[in-house]
Amino acid sequence: MDLASWMETYRGIAATLSLDEERDAEAAVLLSSLLEGRRVTTIDALRSSVAGKAVGVWGAGPSLEHDLKCVIGGGLLRSIANFVADGAVTVFLEAGAVPDAVFTDLDGPAPDLLRVSSLGCTTVIHAHGDNMPLLRSLAGGFKGAVVGSTQVRPIPPRVLNLGGFTDGDRAAHWACELGASAIFLFGMDLGTEVGRHSKRGLTGERLKRKLVKLGIARDLLASLSRRIPVYNFTSSGNKIPFIPNAPICGLKERLARANRL
Repeated sequence: MDLASWMETYRGIAATLSLDEERDAEAAVLLSSLLEGRRVTTIDALRSSVAGKAVGVWGAGPSLEHDLKCVIGGGLLRSIANFVADGAVTVFLEAGAVPDAVFTDLDGPAPDLLRVSSLGCTTVIHAHGDNMPLLRSLAGGFKGAVVGSTQVRPIPPRVLNLGGFTDGDRAAHWACELGASAIFLFGMDLGTEVGRHSKRGLTGERLKRKLVKLGIARDLLASLSRRIPVYNFTSSGNKIPFIPNAPICGLKERLARANRL
């Protein structure tokens, strides 16, 4: 990833959302210190688990349960590497499934995040200026492999920046940087309805801010599709520019094509 180009994108997002770059950098330093001595996975280990494979990126939108049920019903869940956004881990656990990695800024269901870590899921913990208390209270509790992420300057090897802003589109950016052959989106509605596993019940300014973030995720995914094949298997929600919608009934065929890329 071109870090300079990403920082330009980030600063545009920061201006839109009134983010504090210095606090984001402070959070990255904090997370790096909290992960010292922990079981931090390496970029090479992550790449070896993903390179050449299709990666399913699972958002926590309203379609999540339906999409997961269809993929499991078709016997295809383990045919792809599965990266999930934060609260989507709950739906995976309810279905008796464990994703390969979860991307979280720790504002999701802590018991489920900790549990899925103990079951072998890699946890990508994101640091930003507003979640430092959560970092202090939760970052040390993960039993499985972890690695930190930041949206500003990375602090390798414990805190990396492979692009992305929201948990969902960050998972897609990491999949791309790790060498995935294609990205399949599920549960990424990115519309005006917030899924029950993604801060449902927001009102007023908090809801407006959430919808702005979903719009940012949509734009970042559209841009990412210029670098890697991306297909949207989400069963409802908004169209993402430049990314073709695909029915889940065609997943097996699309997967076979992706594995030949």
